[in-house]
Amino acid sequence: MEDRRPIRSVLLVGQTPPPTHGQSKAIEQLTRASFAGLRTQHLRMSFSRTLADVGSFRLGKLWELLSLTLRSIAILRREPSVLYYPPAPPALVPVLRDLIYLTLVRPFAHATVFHFHAGGVGAFVAARPWLRWLSRRAYGEPDIAVQIGPSSPADGERFGARQIATVPYGIPEPPVLPAPASTDTLRLLFVGMHTESKGIDTVLEVADRLRKRGVDFRIHLVGEWPDAGERARFELRRRELDLTSVVSPRGLLEGAAKWREFAEAHMLLFPTRYPAETLGIVVLEAMAAAIPTVASRWPGPCDVIEDSRTGLLCPPADAEAFAQAIEGLWRDARRRDAMGAAARERFLEHYTEARYLEAMERMLRRAAQLDSDSFDSDSSQSARDRHVGGGAEPTREPE
Repeated sequence: MEDRRPIRSVLLVGQTPPPTHGQSKAIEQLTRASFAGLRTQHLRMSFSRTLADVGSFRLGKLWELLSLTLRSIAILRREPSVLYYPPAPPALVPVLRDLIYLTLVRPFAHATVFHFHAGGVGAFVAARPWLRWLSRRAYGEPDIAVQIGPSSPADGERFGARQIATVPYGIPEPPVLPAPASTDTLRLLFVGMHTESKGIDTVLEVADRLRKRGVDFRIHLVGEWPDAGERARFELRRRELDLTSVVSPRGLLEGAAKWREFAEAHMLLFPTRYPAETLGIVVLEAMAAAIPTVASRWPGPCDVIEDSRTGLLCPPADAEAFAQAIEGLWRDARRRDAMGAAARERFLEHYTEARYLEAMERMLRRAAQLDSDSFDSDSSQSARDRHVGGGAEPTREPE
């Protein structure tokens, strides 16, 4: 940053619902917030209308890109501003969008903040020499890179960020939830995109093993299908395993309807193996609702869940391990209740909306040169050591 004058304006660029996913909800929180000494203006990304549209190409997206670029430049030319931008996930179409937008827009910004809601774009670009060369002006040397947790890929460091801030998500307090009715039936909840990378196939295999173990259970699925193919594979497998009466899709639920599902559940099942995972807001929702989560030992969940205290971590895609963990927790109500209480306590201490917005305000003020404090940066070695997701690349990810 050559000009050291304080900046009073922040241009927030990013997707807000719809479609609904963790990134769009986190950015929506920023657009509603007020930050001391800063004016914020939001330009909404509208490349995707549904989850099925995410990551795909259509001609209309070129017009959206041109419009977003021109509007951004017009705003940034009016006054010195911080550009807040969520870089693409590791998928080609969104990365190409970033290369065009950022190369044209960043010269007009007085400071740049990249918020890596989805992880892995740094490695994606580094593995493709032609992208690596093109990306230097687009991604190179942001003033601050924000990562979600210690296990997030070291994208900021790969792009030479001047500072790296670790800011976990936070969510609003849920409404007052009714106590679940006493029942001899285990109620499991899955919330998220209905994709194999989020573990929707593992849910069925876990259900099959629970039934063979003699556990009386029901599983509710809350979320959307990204495409017809995913749904067809799921329905075929559900019929093959004769699970239609115990595994029930509920569709996309928001607000009170979603929180009722949490209130009625004994635990959240989160068997993600999503390559770009950085946290999983649904885990925070379970913590806020005071129920334990049984999740994959995977980047994101491993940062939030204290294994054997607020939930249980299992090897990814290991349906037998998940079934054992769930059955053990189900048959020990005292331990399950203690985990739920500890999860709620951890939520209140670390993952409220107020804490998230407070940390984001400090970060934006630092980028605007209004504060002199700096952020501690997690070492790239530590992040790589804890990233157990391997080198898989997603094909359709949140924009």
